Amino acid sequence: MKASNTLSPQWSHDLFNENVFSVTTYQQQLADYIFENHDWGNENFDFINEAQNIFDADWKLQVSDAVSWIGLELTSEYLNYVSQINNPAKQQYILDFRNKINDAKNNCQ
Repeated sequence: MKASNTLSPQWSHDLFNENVFSVTTYQQQLADYIFENHDWGNENFDFINEAQNIFDADWKLQVSDAVSWIGLELTSEYLNYVSQINNPAKQQYILDFRNKINDAKNNCQ
């Protein structure tokens, strides 16, 4: 997000403007932010192709959701999220997602 200049000084306040911390609220706010602000057109073709094969037409929404769970893997909410995925290929893709994005387009400096 930083590389594509979509962050503003207000972004963290807007994202986390909650009175009570909730993993679910935090995760959903992150997913929404990623979905709305990520530069999807500049992703690696192989990454896009695999994501489309796993998630079909709503791949961007599903990828945003998966990325938003990174860092929350040790929470009970994450375990619930993963356990509710009843497609083995999709579940494995989610479980391996941290490694998937390491191979995606990265222009960070």
